[in-house]
Amino acid sequence: MEGAVVAQHTAKSLFDLNIVGADECLALYEGLEKMKVGADITWLLRASVVFSVSAMDAYFHDKVRYRVGRFGLDELPAALARVPMKLADLQTWESHTRKGNAIRNLVVEQMAYKSLQGKEHIADAMRLCGVDGFWDRVYPDAGSRNRTMAELKVYGKRRNDIVHEGDRLSARNSGKRLRPIDLAFARGCTLFVSAVVDHVEAACPW
Repeated sequence: MEGAVVAQHTAKSLFDLNIVGADECLALYEGLEKMKVGADITWLLRASVVFSVSAMDAYFHDKVRYRVGRFGLDELPAALARVPMKLADLQTWESHTRKGNAIRNLVVEQMAYKSLQGKEHIADAMRLCGVDGFWDRVYPDAGSRNRTMAELKVYGKRRNDIVHEGDRLSARNSGKRLRPIDLAFARGCTLFVSAVVDHVEAACPW
């Protein structure tokens, strides 16, 4: 539409859009459960876990995307300065008047297929943004940090179990049964991911 205003998004605003899928899966599950439909609706809970962890993954990718292009060449964080460039990219680099855009595009391309769900991968990504000791900064209290890292591992693993194994037990004598899941676990995942993002925004408000 002519004259329409294009929304200016941030990593947080995009996360808020993405997490809606998880919330709607939970709402649909609760509605169908009350109706006693007789079908296995636990797949909605599994979908919610996948949407939640994926929304967090996308959030960290966006944090990098919106940040790395803002550094001048003389003030690059050490990790960003070490990002390799192919000789074939030199012509593209030279053609950019705004080198920040070229840096952003280069980093985004190299990170496109990287998962940002585990604590180390996330911390490495934040180093590109000039943040060392990322988790210490977000969770200064060691107890809170350790609990958060433990939960991050649990939910990340479950997301991978669902996506890569259909959430079925893999032991030889398991009969490939589905792993059990309930509403409390799925809702806990969504609340956890949202809390992590809120803590990151408080510590790194860009």
